[in-house]
Amino acid sequence: MSQKISSTSHEYYYKVNSEYGRIEERHVWMIDSIEWLKERHSVGKGINSIIIVQSIREMKNQPETKSEELRFYILSHKKRC
Repeated sequence: MSQKISSTSHEYYYKVNSEYGRIEERHVWMIDSIEWLKERHSVGKGINSIIIVQSIREMKNQPETKSEELRFYILSHKKRC
């Protein structure tokens, strides 16, 4: 995912949790430069950013239980400093 986003201005957050017998990785990208999206699609003028969350989970010592989920969020409020 990060290779596809690298050419776009964005913020990135990464965290790993290993509690309750499972390991969870979370990658979060916030893209607030979305003029390309507004030009390609008829999205509302109130849309200011997109957040992409990639979650990867597996049970400890059981790699066959690995699952991956990708979520997208559209935000209308502006980024706060």
